[in-house]
Amino acid sequence: MKGNYLKEGLTVLCATIILLLLLGVVPDFEIKYKHFNILSDILRTDSLEKESDDKSLMETSFDKNEEELLLLAKDSLGGKPSLGSKLCNGEDSLKVSGCTPSNADVNTSVPSDGVPIEDYSPNKKALFSFYKALQNDIKTRPVRIGVLGDSFIEADIITAKLRKLLQSRYGGSGVGFVPIASPAAQYRQTIRHTFSDWTTYSMVYYKKADWKKFCLSGFYFTPNKEGASVSLKTVKNEPVTMISFFFINQKHTKIMVSINNQPSVEYQPESSESVQQLVFSDPAIQSVSIQVKKVDGFTAFGMYLNNTSGIYVDNFSVRGSSGSVLSTMSKELSMQLTQHVPYDLLVIQYGLNVIATDKKWYPSYKKLMVNAIQRLQECYPGVPILMMSVGDKGSKSAEGITTHPGVLPLIEAQRQAASEAGIAFWNTYKAMGGEKSMAQFVDHKPPMAAKDYTHINYLGGDKIAEQLFESLMKEKKRLNP
Repeated sequence: MKGNYLKEGLTVLCATIILLLLLGVVPDFEIKYKHFNILSDILRTDSLEKESDDKSLMETSFDKNEEELLLLAKDSLGGKPSLGSKLCNGEDSLKVSGCTPSNADVNTSVPSDGVPIEDYSPNKKALFSFYKALQNDIKTRPVRIGVLGDSFIEADIITAKLRKLLQSRYGGSGVGFVPIASPAAQYRQTIRHTFSDWTTYSMVYYKKADWKKFCLSGFYFTPNKEGASVSLKTVKNEPVTMISFFFINQKHTKIMVSINNQPSVEYQPESSESVQQLVFSDPAIQSVSIQVKKVDGFTAFGMYLNNTSGIYVDNFSVRGSSGSVLSTMSKELSMQLTQHVPYDLLVIQYGLNVIATDKKWYPSYKKLMVNAIQRLQECYPGVPILMMSVGDKGSKSAEGITTHPGVLPLIEAQRQAASEAGIAFWNTYKAMGGEKSMAQFVDHKPPMAAKDYTHINYLGGDKIAEQLFESLMKEKKRLNP
């Protein structure tokens, strides 16, 4: 007698669908499974799990990738940073208020008086020299801020608005630093940037990299064929008066340069193991195109677009970085670059690539970031450093999209790192509005963040930049340089 296979098959299918629907609404809690939903095409909140934002596709986890990276780079450091951590009641945790991270950061809206800069320097004057430069040097030389971060600031997000606000008050024109190549070039709104035939070496994607060539930007570039090129064009009719091109020319590369679409001029820099620069000056530079020939032994870093005075905010975003790899920076190369381009303030923004659902304490990361900050202090002695905490990140729960459980512990670890290193600290999470603020950014009309509930867009970046600008100005008033 034949069985009713159709009926049995339908029964199994219906049971499977019901099971999948139930799993789709189970809260995360501590269950370690890949959260999914078979209704992802029609339910808005499932975009959190899809990671649809292009920038998130290349991001890597902190635990394996960067610890392995630091071990590989130990020769350039003269030893590796300590990766150990203390135990508290058998748990890997920070010793903050016993073993429990502070929940004081929970906040549903931006404080009416803004988000203060927390000063952990010994004399409580961490940013004093920066404000002194704004007061005394701004009319005679470029005053520079370098902002180092991950994909949260990629494509000039946050830094574009911060630059605009500062230049409106203190003068200056131009975007500052632009790398030779960038995965976000097509999205960046503050410069038109095209390039071809370059090989990119990154602090994070480090295969076959030369550690002696990593500096603030986190990248260096080599031509992979004759005629490798890069072109930049300013936007909104905002010309600059000076462009500086930085490179190492170990052999006999020829550099063809066209300014404002004029006929190219050939340059033959001397052979050297040290950093060199070509400087181009004109009352109104709106575009530059560079092509290299005889490319063997040539390494390029990027270009600076600015005037001879005013303030500049340089965006140094490295997709996928936790920030700990800053401890692999070359001190020698940094000192060479400083002779040409000194900095008055360094801002570090990281954290997206550290947060993990099953982690509630981050002592190893705290120690790695202390090492990274100390390396920055060695490479840029006397330059003040401000750490921005990680911002809010959405996580699906029974209550909908809430703040990811790793955010507050990570902020506490970052604050502890700032305190141990004696630098300034600023709470990006509070500036966004605190708890569940990423969900509010996504739901805002128009949206201020992507539906991965991780990355902000330009509108979201503008809000954070405005908060940071106000905090910087209030701190200036406090220090009264």
